[in-house]
Amino acid sequence: MKPIYLAPLACAEHPDFDKVDTHRHGYLTSGDLKGDDYVSKNFARCNVKHDGHMTREEYTNCHE
Repeated sequence: MKPIYLAPLACAEHPDFDKVDTHRHGYLTSGDLKGDDYVSKNFARCNVKHDGHMTREEYTNCHE
């Protein structure tokens, strides 16, 4: 039987919420996320409440 090589899965590191929330509002807007391509592109999907303010929980869940 041939051995199977599985490439390790690497999770992309994302900036800590507190580092991104530079205005210390306790939420993020799409403008705050310009440096995070994944969340920026998926803001509408990740912003579960659809209020334009992404909470810490929404931000964390978006990267999982």
